Amino acid sequence: MAEAHAAMRAALHLASADLHSFFGAYDSAIGDFNQLQELSAPSLRTELEFARTCIEAKRFKDAALFLKKLIEKHPTSIAGHTLLGLALFSEGKTSSAKDAWKKTLEYNPHAKDARVFLDILSVADR
Repeated sequence: MAEAHAAMRAALHLASADLHSFFGAYDSAIGDFNQLQELSAPSLRTELEFARTCIEAKRFKDAALFLKKLIEKHPTSIAGHTLLGLALFSEGKTSSAKDAWKKTLEYNPHAKDARVFLDILSVADR
């Protein structure tokens, strides 16, 4: 019974986080994600949504730190490397962002987002 209650609370926090994020209430969404993490081990999808929400909230340093930990657990996560590049770029760490996007392309040479980001930066470097 306690497990079912915890699972229901986790599902409610996830739904609440999605709604808060959708409506731009990022601090509330991040709070929901934090409560969700206290209730259960989040899925990779949930962790990526948390990182994406941090980026949307312009909490780039938090997103980058979280994504680095996520990548330690899921080293082949294409979305993890792509989002890490975005967070690092937004912090002004262009070289590190390029490295993250190159790592994305190592795992998936057809990853369009990473390719576009790198192409834009190569044009800007000219």
